[in-house]
Amino acid sequence: MALKLIVSNKAQRQIINILEFYTERNKSEVYSKRLFRGFQKIFSLLKQRPFIGKKTSIEDVYVMIWGQFYIFYNFTETELNIITIKHQKENVSL
Repeated sequence: MALKLIVSNKAQRQIINILEFYTERNKSEVYSKRLFRGFQKIFSLLKQRPFIGKKTSIEDVYVMIWGQFYIFYNFTETELNIITIKHQKENVSL
């Protein structure tokens, strides 16, 4: 069950902000590159096994906890939609 991946504009901006934050904080791109590859791997896993996440109180929305991040998504028979990504220290409302 490989689904087509769709990352919302909001989630794309959040990934960029996360990567820029760690690059600035660490004065290096090493960790940010590792995080980016990690996001790619977790998205690939979700495309293969979308039910692996936990259902939220919002209808048809799931959350996958990966490291220090919450990845909120939904899916159909053909698509995996990444809705938003939050750090665990952030307010996790969608």
